[in-house]
Amino acid sequence: MLAPGHLGRVESGLRIAQWMLLAAVPVVLLRSLCFPPALEPPKLTPGAAPAAAAMGAPQSPPLEALASLWTRDWRQTLIEPPPKPAPVPTPPPPPEPIALPRLLATFVEQEQAWGLFVDASGAERVCPAGATINEFSIVAVQEGSATLKKGNQTYDVEVPKEQHATPRKSRRQG
Repeated sequence: MLAPGHLGRVESGLRIAQWMLLAAVPVVLLRSLCFPPALEPPKLTPGAAPAAAAMGAPQSPPLEALASLWTRDWRQTLIEPPPKPAPVPTPPPPPEPIALPRLLATFVEQEQAWGLFVDASGAERVCPAGATINEFSIVAVQEGSATLKKGNQTYDVEVPKEQHATPRKSRRQG
C-alpha cells in the first residue's frame, strides 16, 4: 500500500510513460511500412553442401535401427512390474479352550469329599475323588476347589464366588 504522498509521484510517472508510448507507436509503424527488412535466401554454389548439413543437423537413423519399434507388442507393459512380496505367514490359531466340567459346590467330611459338577451335557452330578466326568478324572476335592486330570495335564477348578444383588434406590424415593 502506498502512502498518499507517494501516490502522486506514481501517477505522474505513469502519465510520462503513457506519452512516451503514444509517441513511439507512430514511429515504429512508419518505419516498418516504409523500410521493410530485406529477406534473402542463402545463395548456394554448385557442389557446396547445404547450410543445414554443414552445421551438422541431425540425420534420421536408418530403418534397421527402428526395427525394434515395429516388432514390439505395445500391449505389454514398458517396464516390468516389481515382484510381489512373499506372503506373510499367518500364525496358527490358538488352541480351542478345553471344556472343563464346572464345579458348583464341594462337600468335605473327615474321610470323604464330594464335588457337585456340571458336565458337558449340562447335567449336575455329585462325584467323589477318584471318579471320572467328561473324560476328566477327579484327583482331589478340597474345600471350594477340585483338581482334575486329563492325560498328563492337571487342571484346578474352583467354586464360583457368590454374587449378591444390591438394591438400587428408585427415583420415586427421594
